[in-house]
Amino acid sequence: MTLKRTISFLFFLSFSLFSFSEDKPVVLKRELNKKSILIGESLIYTLSIKAPSHIQIEFPQLKDLGDFEVRDFSLKEKVFKDKIYRGIYTLTAYSWGEKTIGSLRIGYNDGDRQNYIEVPELRVRVKSFLKGPENDIYDIRPPKEVGIPLWIDLSFILGILSLAILGFIFLSRKNKKSKRDSSPKIYAHSIALNALEELAKKNYLAQGEFKLYYLELSSIVRHYLEARFKLAAAEMTTEEFLNKVKDESILSSEQKLLLQNFLESADLVKFAKYRPSPEGAGEALNLARRLILETKGEDLTN
Repeated sequence: MTLKRTISFLFFLSFSLFSFSEDKPVVLKRELNKKSILIGESLIYTLSIKAPSHIQIEFPQLKDLGDFEVRDFSLKEKVFKDKIYRGIYTLTAYSWGEKTIGSLRIGYNDGDRQNYIEVPELRVRVKSFLKGPENDIYDIRPPKEVGIPLWIDLSFILGILSLAILGFIFLSRKNKKSKRDSSPKIYAHSIALNALEELAKKNYLAQGEFKLYYLELSSIVRHYLEARFKLAAAEMTTEEFLNKVKDESILSSEQKLLLQNFLESADLVKFAKYRPSPEGAGEALNLARRLILETKGEDLTN
């Protein structure tokens, strides 16, 4: 998007979303800090209301707002000639696509009776971590028949035999070495990736066992981080662990944000009885796999 279009968009968000009414002495303005977000990323939705000082504004406390989860809410108030109320909702979504910030009602009392401001819904695009269009999935192309000369067939067979002999020698030496070493070394990321594959094969999501699914998923990630970075991740709460890695250089800023989004979404399912969609649960496994692949190293479990 060009700079001119970006400025036009911000101008539209900040100044065109007013709600005026001759019989209601309030002015409403809506603002978004971003026009689109990634899955699990925070979106700041601000509702500013200007009203005479004698009017009391009542913002609703919500857990969900349409397709978005309300992660935090704060209310700020300033008094000049009139009062200016600012309700700030921190939102997030765990599935991609065109999503709706739901409509809501904000109450106010002008001294005579209770009135309401109707705030209409708003559309926001939530993007996937995957590159390219989210639905860009195609069938495997069928194999093409290619004629191979006879001498290539013979060379291929000899090559296979040579590789088989080399493989036999290699495996024989490896087996001898394994017998001498009773404690084989295994990389931490290999164990974690294998565990994710086994989890994906289980029937938790089809049975609606989201809590068991997220318990095992977060356990895999925590034990991997403990083995990879020598941190007691499995014994810490999410808040303790995030504070531990906050000032460490073991993870990049993007990886810290990825880890925070993953752990907090898992806690919602484990402790807050949040029920994600099957797509959201599958995306959580992809986030865990991405975190492991981006941070893997030569660290051994033994």
